[in-house]
Amino acid sequence: NMKIKANLIRAAREFQAKNDCRHYLCGINITGKTVEATNGHVAITMNHNIKRAKKGIYNIVGRIPAKCYEVEFVIKKDISIVKFLCGLGGLLSVGIVEVIDGRFPNLQIKVLKELLASPIDNTIIPCMNADYVALASKAFKGLQFPTLDFEFRGEQKAVIVKLNGEFQNIEYGSPTVIIMPVRRST
Repeated sequence: NMKIKANLIRAAREFQAKNDCRHYLCGINITGKTVEATNGHVAITMNHNIKRAKKGIYNIVGRIPAKCYEVEFVIKKDISIVKFLCGLGGLLSVGIVEVIDGRFPNLQIKVLKELLASPIDNTIIPCMNADYVALASKAFKGLQFPTLDFEFRGEQKAVIVKLNGEFQNIEYGSPTVIIMPVRRST
């Protein structure tokens, strides 16, 4: 069993694909260090800080209760459920989790490493889909007045968005949001 803070799972769910033919994007990817999600146009990666993570792609069916503080994944051969726990560790409810078979894009190596190799260039701001920029606000709605830092790297390069503030970063595992640019309309 593994327990992850509910705010990380809620934030990741904002970025996961909905009904995409690339079925592996319709879940949250949990690695040894991060919680990740993407719809192919915008992505998030956050540090979960748990010692033994059960790696995989998971889709929680239904809503996460508002009072949920922690999500406990119970993944075994015969059962796949999530327990929604309150701040004191008490059980609020139980939900179903789908284990998705597939290969999730490697955001750390394939996307971020390549992107971070480019120098920051705040003189050229790429065109971005407003809905994808708004996802960051929706993902961090547990924070009062979340503030964001944008890193631009050129017209056709993805934008990196980070939370500004030590508390905000502790609460959400130092998230990195990656927004792919769109073409400028003429």
